[in-house]
Amino acid sequence: TLKSEVELLGAGADVTTIKASTGSVVTVPTVGFRTKISGFTIDGVDKSGGSDYGIYCNDHSSPSISNVTITNTGSYGIFCFYFSSPPISNVTITNTGENGIHCHDNASPTINNVTITLANGDGIFCTGSGPKIRGSVISQNSLNGIAILWHSPPDLGTEIEPGGNSIFNNGGFDVLNDLTDEVKAEGNWWGQSPPNPAFFSGPVDYDPWLTEPPPPWPSITSVSPNAG
Repeated sequence: TLKSEVELLGAGADVTTIKASTGSVVTVPTVGFRTKISGFTIDGVDKSGGSDYGIYCNDHSSPSISNVTITNTGSYGIFCFYFSSPPISNVTITNTGENGIHCHDNASPTINNVTITLANGDGIFCTGSGPKIRGSVISQNSLNGIAILWHSPPDLGTEIEPGGNSIFNNGGFDVLNDLTDEVKAEGNWWGQSPPNPAFFSGPVDYDPWLTEPPPPWPSITSVSPNAG
């Protein structure tokens, strides 16, 4: 469990590995941006345990999460819960037991340059939450690329600020919107141009779309705390 203004820094995801076969590997309750998690691989070893998360952000926590690889978790790669709003950048999440990133109960993470593949669930699951997703790759997950339920207003890209995401080749829909309100998902690559309307469920505004895969998203090496 991390406390405020603590930095959990490894030498790099290819060098430093934290392994744990039971329980959440890193738990972050009620901390701000000055808490940093960066530079290592989290390996859940055997994908066992229904409550085993790679990183669990709870109760208004907003740690900076960057340059991390998360794999083999029993449940979610990253669980953002109850008003948590971590900036997540340059992260790879793969081979999770359930959703890659699970956003629940007013969570609003900012997700930049994140690759989510081979999740045994949805790539990103939103319920009562509003993540902002830019420059990320969400592909080859067993259910949906992004699933949106219950008062969730995610930002997947607008005409003024295109998403620059690559969301394609997921087992269900690339975007499943269970709400009546339209979700903005403009300026993304859907694996082909034009995208097939069958890639989407519910009201999704995916026009305009990218006609080819976007260039790599600029890397973010650190996130500064809010001014003041």
